[in-house]
Amino acid sequence: MTNIDMGGFENQEVDITFAGKAYAIQLDPPVEIYRKFLNLPKSLKTENDWNKVKDFIAELIAAFNDVNKKKLKESLTKIAVSKFLVAYNSLLTGVVNKEDDSKNVETQQES
Repeated sequence: MTNIDMGGFENQEVDITFAGKAYAIQLDPPVEIYRKFLNLPKSLKTENDWNKVKDFIAELIAAFNDVNKKKLKESLTKIAVSKFLVAYNSLLTGVVNKEDDSKNVETQQES
């Protein structure tokens, strides 16, 4: 029998605490928000770069919680943004790396 392994992972709920308030998000967000995540700047050199990340975080939290996205974005500090990015990336990396090697996509050599 042939088996098609589609990879992926089961979505997980993650708690985020900011300024003493707790929020719950899904590790695998809706596709529109995930596209924003993939398009985030690789380095945060300008205020515009920081604002893009703040917008992503606020939108991600607002997708699963009843919050004022604009106020939340404005309240995010650079330290909070940095901590979030490190933790979120670590969670995503941990989920991807939990799978055994057979589930990773392998590139085929062209002949």
